[in-house]
Amino acid sequence: MMDLSTTKLFHACFSGASLENVNFSENKSLKFTRFSEANLQKANFNNTKLHCANFKKANLEGATLKGADLTGADLTGANLKGTDFTNADLRNVDMTEDELLASGAILTGAKVNVGNHFKWKEL
Repeated sequence: MMDLSTTKLFHACFSGASLENVNFSENKSLKFTRFSEANLQKANFNNTKLHCANFKKANLEGATLKGADLTGADLTGANLKGTDFTNADLRNVDMTEDELLASGAILTGAKVNVGNHFKWKEL
């Protein structure tokens, strides 16, 4: 397993990359990183800062994002089957609450918006 947990990747571009089983956990510098159309099956993003990250059409099947900060991230078209978002911050992501609930992701304790930017709830 490749370990990128301490690598500075602010604004990095991994679009279309194969990053299965990569460890990004605890990384604080993944803000604005592009993972669009990347294969991220079983990748570990636990407790990472993914503010405004782009996961458009990425394969996140079986990935773990427990406690991750995904505020403003783009998850449109991503495969989230079995993705673990336990206690993750999903406020202002580019995906509706209904889409998240239907995605097959684990959303226990995840934070989502309710109507406006100032209210949120846990799923």
